[in-house]
Amino acid sequence: MKRIDRKVSIQLVGLGRDIEALYREADTLLEGLGPLFDQIDEKRREAAELMEDEANVAEEFYDGKSERWQEGEKGSEFSEWKDQLRSVADDLGNEIDCPKIDLERPDWLSDITNQDFEELPE
Repeated sequence: MKRIDRKVSIQLVGLGRDIEALYREADTLLEGLGPLFDQIDEKRREAAELMEDEANVAEEFYDGKSERWQEGEKGSEFSEWKDQLRSVADDLGNEIDCPKIDLERPDWLSDITNQDFEELPE
C-alpha cells in the first residue's frame, strides 16, 4: 500500500483543522479567565478588609475586659471565636491568582493538518 484513499486524506486534514479551531477557541476562553480572577480577587480584598475590621473590633473588645472575665467561660468562648475571626481574616489576606494553563498542541495535530497522506515516501 503506497497511499491512503484521497477521501480519507481529506477527512484527516479536515479533522485536524477542526481540532486546531477547538484549541484556538479553548485558548480564547482561557484568556478570558484573567479578568474573571481579577474580579474574584477584588471581592476577596473587600471581604478581607471587612473581616480584618471585625477581627480588630473583637480583639479590642476582648482586651478591654477584665482578666477574670477573660479566664471565665464566656471569655474563653469569646477568645476561641475571636481567634477564628483572626484566622479567617489572615486567610483572606492571601491573593488569588489566575492559574496559568498552556494548551500545548500534540505533535500529531500538525501531522494530520499539514500532510498529504495520499502518497507515502519511498
